[in-house]
Amino acid sequence: MTNYTAYGLSAMDVVTVRDKFEQKFSKAYYDHITYCLGKPENMNDFMLGTKFTVVGYACNDRIEALVVEVNGSTVRPDGKTFHITLSYDDSVASPKDSNILLQNGWEPVEHFELQPYPVIRHKES
Repeated sequence: MTNYTAYGLSAMDVVTVRDKFEQKFSKAYYDHITYCLGKPENMNDFMLGTKFTVVGYACNDRIEALVVEVNGSTVRPDGKTFHITLSYDDSVASPKDSNILLQNGWEPVEHFELQPYPVIRHKES
């Protein structure tokens, strides 16, 4: 099992995102914003995540994701980009492929706020 610490999307957040971005691929995700793998070095920094602003969008032929600012930064503690995987083609991609997608850049979008909640999740590797 791999542990990860994230901000989970509320049902209202999912509705907000779906209203603004139509699903492009076979598998919908709309689940969370990863903060880090495992437990944060500083739990206080994680818990201080209070402002979540969607600022960008990226898509290729197999996956799409939104870029999120957390307290004014799009950069996670591990140097990757805060994001929400929206959907993907499950025959050729998985949600973690959003990290690779975002290395190639993203387009700005009209900003909007979300109100996710802090969680530590366990998932199968």
